[in-house]
Amino acid sequence: MHLQTVLYDVTMTVTSDAGCSDVVTLPGFVTVYPTPVAAFTFDPLNTTEFDPEINFYNQSLLGNTYDWNFGEIISLQNTSVDLTPMHAYQGPGLYTVFLEVTSVDGCVDTVSHPCILNLNLQFMSLMLLVLMKMGVMSFLPSRYWHR
Repeated sequence: MHLQTVLYDVTMTVTSDAGCSDVVTLPGFVTVYPTPVAAFTFDPLNTTEFDPEINFYNQSLLGNTYDWNFGEIISLQNTSVDLTPMHAYQGPGLYTVFLEVTSVDGCVDTVSHPCILNLNLQFMSLMLLVLMKMGVMSFLPSRYWHR
């Protein structure tokens, strides 16, 4: 990985059938451009469907353009080109977030991280209790429902 542009000389030696040879050097003939380094973090690390917004913080080096994919194919807002985007997930799940970084010279690097949106089981348990207390839901077999 190069963090700066590097120029390389090219030397060519030509030898004829008669054994005569000549050397030609082309200074700075090959240019190797810096490679960007794709990196990001996100916050919050643990969240639920009741707080689905996740902020992504771009920590890339040498990037010029940024292409994000939030791993949520059902979302109409699954991608972004913002430097540090936010994404609101539609529901709980394990999502793989990708960031592709391109330098001004067209060199590319990609990184991905898993992002988990947890199911809020505490809230669901509370709702089940409320529904049971209201008589809307029961865990008894159906033969006991109408007594």
